Amino acid sequence: MEIKLVITADERALEFARDIARSSSKLGIIGDLEEIKDQVKTAVEAEIKSEEDRPWETIEPDPIKVEVKAELVETPEVPENPAKKYTAEEVRAAGAEFIKQHGKEAFKEVLAKYGIKKLPELPKEKFAEFMAEVEHA
Repeated sequence: MEIKLVITADERALEFARDIARSSSKLGIIGDLEEIKDQVKTAVEAEIKSEEDRPWETIEPDPIKVEVKAELVETPEVPENPAKKYTAEEVRAAGAEFIKQHGKEAFKEVLAKYGIKKLPELPKEKFAEFMAEVEHA
C-alpha cells in the first residue's frame, strides 16, 4: 500500500523542514515523518493565524509543495460506508467559490453560523456540514 501525503507550505515552513532534514542527515537519523509533518503544519497554521482579515477570494495556492511519502505495513480497517472526508484545501476552494458567487458578506454570514470569523477556525468535524451548505447555496 502506498500513502501519498502532500502538504502545501509557505517559504518559512519549507525552510524549517529543510533545516530539520539537514540536521537529521548530519546525525545519520532518518527522522520521524509524522513529527516533521506536524511541525510543518503547525508553522503554516501559525502563519495563517497571524494574518489579519485576509479575504479568501484573493488567496492564490502556494506554489511550493512539500511531498512526504511513507509506507504503511498495516492495513487499517475501512468502514463499509464512510462519510465523505473533506480536506482543508477542498473547504477553502469551496469557500472561495461561494464568495465569487454570493459575495464576501454572505460568506461572513455563513461563517457566523459556525461561530467563527475566519475559515481556518472551522473544526474538521464541521467540514462536511459546511461543504453541504456552501455547495447548495
